[in-house]
Amino acid sequence: MSIGFQNIWRMGYGTALHRAFGVRRPLNVMLSLTDRCTCLCKYCRIPLRKSPEMSLDQLIALFGQMRRAGTARLGLWGGEPLVRRDIGDILVAAKDKGFYVSVDTNGELVSQKLTELESADHVVVSLDGRKENHDGNRHAGAHDAALEAIRALSLRNKRVWTISVLTRRTIHDVDYILDLAREHGFMATFQILHHNAILGTDTTDLAPDDHDLRQTIKYLIQAKLRGAPIANTIHYLKYIRGWPDFSRPASYERVGWLPCFAGDLFCNIDTNGDLFPCSLLVGQIPARNVLTSGFSEAFKATSRKGCESCAASCYVEYNHLHSLNPAAVWDFGRSVGLKG
Repeated sequence: MSIGFQNIWRMGYGTALHRAFGVRRPLNVMLSLTDRCTCLCKYCRIPLRKSPEMSLDQLIALFGQMRRAGTARLGLWGGEPLVRRDIGDILVAAKDKGFYVSVDTNGELVSQKLTELESADHVVVSLDGRKENHDGNRHAGAHDAALEAIRALSLRNKRVWTISVLTRRTIHDVDYILDLAREHGFMATFQILHHNAILGTDTTDLAPDDHDLRQTIKYLIQAKLRGAPIANTIHYLKYIRGWPDFSRPASYERVGWLPCFAGDLFCNIDTNGDLFPCSLLVGQIPARNVLTSGFSEAFKATSRKGCESCAASCYVEYNHLHSLNPAAVWDFGRSVGLKG
């Protein structure tokens, strides 16, 4: 049985156990490796936190605990994960445990770390839009670096997605991104501004007009149905289009029928080892630390504290998958391209 099918089976079996008997299992773990970054994006304040980082030995021990607890997929993010000199060793250690591993990056260090990234299953590159808009969110040269990263990864047959934040200016760059996706063979994903006050900045000036944003999401739905290279599922796009208030990305009331499985089937480990149900709750609720409590105990202790819904793209997708919606599972599986 291949790693791909092993992880699909683990995810499906763990989800079925939870749905039938309420068994909690950390199938999917998002892990911040560092707050350090080569950018300081207008909507992000993570690099200003300067949290202590876990060492390679601590991470290797953590991966063993995660494996024993049933983790199938590991998403590495930050900050910029590639600033770590030991990123190659981290990826090898994660793959040795059998995880499906993705890495989020702004692309600026990819050309220097191509060999290290060979161990990653999936690389997600930030690409907000045209050069003036992408660089306007970061700094001069960031757009060209992201495109060079995409080209270099594609030449190595690495699975590449882009992730684009829909802001007041970048909602007009959707076709530009989709044209690049067709040209370079990557899949595009789109998300709204959703960082909480700990990880993000005041985005009032960046936020699109409500009507314009909903129209853009409608356009993405239509483009996806026409076969555009969009990795977001139709279920996510329809859900987010109906989100009641884009200025409030999390809700303590359930939005629609979709349940949240954060803290039950997936979780987020902050840079210093604090374990939260998801990144939207980082710093908002008490957390156990995986270094002092151990991974399993920290996961058992976590709770959403009444938070029921959010508009974060990754978590909405996970919630649709764990709801065992066959159409959503099929759509997401085709985008990810897991194979035996």
